[in-house]
Amino acid sequence: MPTLNPLGDDAYVEHEPVESFGADVTIAVGPLVGNTLLGLAAFSLAATTGHAPLTLPALWLGACFALTAFPSHSDTSTLLETVRSLSVWTRPAGYLLAWPLRGFTAIPLAGGVAGYLWMVLLYGAAGGMGL
Repeated sequence: MPTLNPLGDDAYVEHEPVESFGADVTIAVGPLVGNTLLGLAAFSLAATTGHAPLTLPALWLGACFALTAFPSHSDTSTLLETVRSLSVWTRPAGYLLAWPLRGFTAIPLAGGVAGYLWMVLLYGAAGGMGL
């Protein structure tokens, strides 16, 4: 059963050990999908609302979602182990997905820089240029 720790020094979700590659990839890229959608929604709200009290919180939420969209080093820590659970025929495709994800998260500050660029992209895509 996953547990959420949003008020800790670093917010994270604890979960049981994962043994299937599909579940492991979902854990790794889930934040990118979910936070992208939430960031777009928040930035769209900020761009369409005419009320200043709603604009600032929506911009803040959009920025928070976008900045935390990319997987962390711990999110991808078991990808290269669980890829072995794939069949011999699908394992090469699994490695083609796992190696770049794991490599990206191994680069210091890569998630932060990518998150910042993602925030700017989502802000523009949501019509934020007109704010």
